[in-house]
Amino acid sequence: MNEYTVRVDGMECQGCERVIRSRLTDLPGVTDVVPDADTGEVRVYADPTRDRIRETIVDAGYDPST
Repeated sequence: MNEYTVRVDGMECQGCERVIRSRLTDLPGVTDVVPDADTGEVRVYADPTRDRIRETIVDAGYDPST
C-alpha cells in the first residue's frame, strides 16, 4: 500500500473535495482518500500508481500539479 500526496489546482471547496474523493474511491485498490481544499492537497492510500491517480484527477476536471 502506498501513500501519495498530490497538489490539486482548482480544488477550492467541499464540493470539489466530494468529486475528487468519489472519483478516486472508485479506483480499484484505493483504500482511503483525504482531500483538503484549504491546502489544495489530496492524500491517497492506494495500490494504483501515482500516474493513474493523476489521470483520474484530470478526468474529474482538476489539475494535479505534483
